[in-house]
Amino acid sequence: MFTGIVTDLGRLREVRRDGETRFVVETGYDPDSLALGASVGAPLRYLTDRIIRARHDGHFPWGTFAANLTGCLFLGALTGAVAAGAASSPTQLLIGTGLCGALTTYSTFSYETLRLTQAGARFFAAVNVVANVIAGLGAVVIGTALAQAIWT
Repeated sequence: MFTGIVTDLGRLREVRRDGETRFVVETGYDPDSLALGASVGAPLRYLTDRIIRARHDGHFPWGTFAANLTGCLFLGALTGAVAAGAASSPTQLLIGTGLCGALTTYSTFSYETLRLTQAGARFFAAVNVVANVIAGLGAVVIGTALAQAIWT
């Protein structure tokens, strides 16, 4: 009776075994899609960081900042596309969790902020925190708005 209902977590499926009926949520988890997205996102982050560092010498970690903003913009656009029905769960896994998860980096952002603080560049450390949070949220909002304008 409830088989096939789609929830926020996935598709609800009725399973009967040994006289018992259970309901299972099929998440659509596909490790290959996740790995494929991550295999693109991780090198993209590394290359972005290296290219930007080669052009901008200084205290501020512009490469990580650019990678994080790009990932936030992509994730916002994906969110807008999903909300409009233009992207599927496998696409979310491939691009959202895989590519954007590997492209963006909270750990490197944290490490670089700590490194700036330890080097006495407290102003740059504070700017790094504020800029990543505010610009990241702004990029998600812009990406979502652009996707909704395109697909709705």
